[in-house]
Amino acid sequence: MPENDFFNNANLKLIGHGPPITIEQIRSIVKYDFPGRDKFDEFYIQHNGGYFSQPAFFYRDKFYPTSSADYNKMYVEGFYFLPLFEGQKQRPLSSSVKVREQREKYSDLVGYPDIVKHFVETHFPFSYDSADNDFWIELKSGRVRYVAWDSSETVQDVCDMAPSFYDFTSNLLLNPRD
Repeated sequence: MPENDFFNNANLKLIGHGPPITIEQIRSIVKYDFPGRDKFDEFYIQHNGGYFSQPAFFYRDKFYPTSSADYNKMYVEGFYFLPLFEGQKQRPLSSSVKVREQREKYSDLVGYPDIVKHFVETHFPFSYDSADNDFWIELKSGRVRYVAWDSSETVQDVCDMAPSFYDFTSNLLLNPRD
């Protein structure tokens, strides 16, 4: 499958992929079925994470109404990799599994730990920006959501990005809109 099946611009390329991974390995790590799962699996078989040499851009208003006070133009640095074994490292990438564990630990440091734990249990992280914030798949609906962990609200103020994983990847841009 050519790389640009996921990105609308053939010049938008991921580098620094994680190790090759099979569908069986993906399904043993991400045990949840969700709408759009087939595209998620295809993407990870092809890439298993990676990062862009310069950030890609995503605009929420492609799918959702936004105001000037809302997140709209988002910077996407890359995609987490799926580890083949516990504790596997793939510098400079982070593991989706490790990120999920770290976010769950973070829940103990906030005044609303049950909300964060519930979010982590019902979502799976797959992508990130340069400020250590994550893009997650909601496991029930398959929609992509964004959490700004440096916000005082974090998961209480989660932001919907795209209806599906493929809607997210296929609408990443190489350059910002005018």
